[in-house]
Amino acid sequence: METQGIEQLFNDDYHEDEVFSATDLSHMELKGLTFEGCTFSSCKFAETVITDTAFRSCSFSDCQFILTHLVRVTLDTVTFSSCTLMGVDFTHCSSFGFSPAFHDSRLSHVIFSDKSMRKSSIRSCTLLESDFYSCDLTESDFSSTRFEKVTFNTCTCEKADFRTATGYIIDPFTNRLHNARFSLPEAQSFLIFLDLTIDES
Repeated sequence: METQGIEQLFNDDYHEDEVFSATDLSHMELKGLTFEGCTFSSCKFAETVITDTAFRSCSFSDCQFILTHLVRVTLDTVTFSSCTLMGVDFTHCSSFGFSPAFHDSRLSHVIFSDKSMRKSSIRSCTLLESDFYSCDLTESDFSSTRFEKVTFNTCTCEKADFRTATGYIIDPFTNRLHNARFSLPEAQSFLIFLDLTIDES
């Protein structure tokens, strides 16, 4: 892969197998671009507006997405590793091929709504004050992810793996959890929805 500068990014509409390193795209607009097999390393997308743009088989490493606006953006087999995402709403991303994966990343105040995310991977992440609305999370892997004030509302979490996740609170009456995998003591969080008290003495 050949490393490209910011000028090359805007000179072409189509980018394949290119590397963008330490590129600051904050407060800029990306529109009508296609990235295939590209790598983004230590890039910044603070308040960047990204519209009608496709990322396919791309990876983001140590990148920052702060209040990034995503409109009709395709995220097809895209991996975020050691990234920071804050205030990002994925609701208006294209549903076709929507398959982002997050590893060792920090997600704060992010929103996933009405998305099929079957077999998604959100591993070894920190999720803070974020929301999943009407998402299909069937067979998703949340291994070693820490949740804090994260809402799951009318989601399908069947066969999802929460065994090594911590801090989650999922209402079993408003979400589908058939054959989802949990472990103690975290699974005790379900008791608050069952109006039960367990006496350990």
